[in-house]
Amino acid sequence: VLSFLATSASAALANRARDRRGASLLRGLGGVPGKYFVQLAWRGLDIEACKIADLDTAIEVRSEIIVLRAAAEQRFEAGQAVWEAALVFGDARVPLGFESLAGSGFRVKTPFT
Repeated sequence: VLSFLATSASAALANRARDRRGASLLRGLGGVPGKYFVQLAWRGLDIEACKIADLDTAIEVRSEIIVLRAAAEQRFEAGQAVWEAALVFGDARVPLGFESLAGSGFRVKTPFT
């Protein structure tokens, strides 16, 4: 994850994110029966938790990621680069995957870490 966030693709994302506030989109819980996922976006970075079998746990994870997103935003507003601020997502208790548009327009996606 650290290498993904520090790549030149993320640098392009950081420059673009400084130009406008990224919408914090909550796609919520969904998926197949018995499997839930949590997806959120922060400043052009799509964040997805691994599949979660229990609904109560999925809701807790969603709440935790929202808190981490607020911490990342606070760090960004304090002057950190997007990739530096995004490092707080490493504190999540479940594996997260990240996806972003690279500078050349193609999507870059990490495995769950």
